[in-house]
Amino acid sequence: MILNSAIFAVKLAPRNNFFRQVDILSFEEEGKEREKWSYVDDLLIDEVKQLISESEERPPTRHRAKKVKEEQFPFKEEGKRNLFEILEWTESLVFAITVAILLLVFIFKNVGIEGSSMENTLHNGDRVLISNLFYKPEQFDVVVINKPNFEHKPFIKRIIAVEGQTIDIDFESGIVLIDGEYIDEPYIRENIRNHVYHEISFPVEVPSGCIFVMGDNRNNSTDSRSELLGMVDKRYIMGKVLLKLYPFNEVKLIK
Repeated sequence: MILNSAIFAVKLAPRNNFFRQVDILSFEEEGKEREKWSYVDDLLIDEVKQLISESEERPPTRHRAKKVKEEQFPFKEEGKRNLFEILEWTESLVFAITVAILLLVFIFKNVGIEGSSMENTLHNGDRVLISNLFYKPEQFDVVVINKPNFEHKPFIKRIIAVEGQTIDIDFESGIVLIDGEYIDEPYIRENIRNHVYHEISFPVEVPSGCIFVMGDNRNNSTDSRSELLGMVDKRYIMGKVLLKLYPFNEVKLIK
């Protein structure tokens, strides 16, 4: 019995030593593994710190992505900018044209000149810009009138006298007098040569609400000196002539 126990002990001893060695190896391996993962953790922590530092220094992702995109496709981004600029210019041009059309339709009018009665200020074929916005007739204004007349069309003349003023003509000198005083008329082509209109007796006072008009070409103008036109009611005034538009090389303000 004692012999058998000894034999069993001898046989068991190597096995115990084996397991003991295994336990020691396992413990050593576990230590190495822990050291390994500890090293890995340190690396991860350093990497995370580096990423955080870089993210603070770098611009936001959206801006960075836009910059990268522009660097990758410079011609495409340049084309977009050019397209936007063209669209902006087109929008501005359309707006300007629209405003111009509205002004020409509702505030200003473009009128053509027919005949020679306003030479040398205006000539046949000229075009002028007129406006009736807040207009109050004043002496020496050039106006377009739409009073029914023998020619059945609007005509252009200069206001020589307004309501309440008395107009007279010195036919010897061909000079016009307003309220007994000679007036300076640098715009006329020539002085009146003779009394060609016998229907109107001078001097004459301009009635209320009316104007007395004449052409700058005094010897070739049918105007308020003739009963064919006579005094003109202010309500027939289409507008004051502001600007000579055509010919383009003769564009100027009309005074």
